[in-house]
Amino acid sequence: MVKSYEECLVAKGALVEGERRLLANHESSAVRHIPRHPNRAAHHIARFSLRDQGLSCWMDVGPLWLMEKHPHP
Repeated sequence: MVKSYEECLVAKGALVEGERRLLANHESSAVRHIPRHPNRAAHHIARFSLRDQGLSCWMDVGPLWLMEKHPHP
């Protein structure tokens, strides 16, 4: 979707168009799809940010709800 030259008409099209403009200014950058399963921690943080209305910041150790789902080896 981001690499396409066609106008993006999906609900989040403005975000995609913004990413395209950023990529056009940085020729050495690349976009790659990461499946949800290997990137579960990022997926859980993204879902949390959709529900949370406050500002969250974690230093050194993640939030307990995330650490319980993704224990460090």
